[in-house]
Amino acid sequence: MDELQNLRRTIDLIDQTILQSFASRMQISTEIGKLKKANNLETTDPTREQQMQEKWITEGEQYGLSKEFITELLTLTLKASKENQS
Repeated sequence: MDELQNLRRTIDLIDQTILQSFASRMQISTEIGKLKKANNLETTDPTREQQMQEKWITEGEQYGLSKEFITELLTLTLKASKENQS
């Protein structure tokens, strides 16, 4: 049972790191949104999104993550970023 608790504590620390990283990402996203507005650029950049998808899938698969999981995670991440930039 101690092993289970230790593993759960490790998961909790990883989750905290993930949340901190996403919070940092949203702060940067806000700054990107300001720059886009100041320069009359669209919130959505399909070329950039395609590049990100290819990179995420390649890197994610190296970590043993499925293409479906990576795609879904990226979709949610981009949705939140776009909402944050609006």
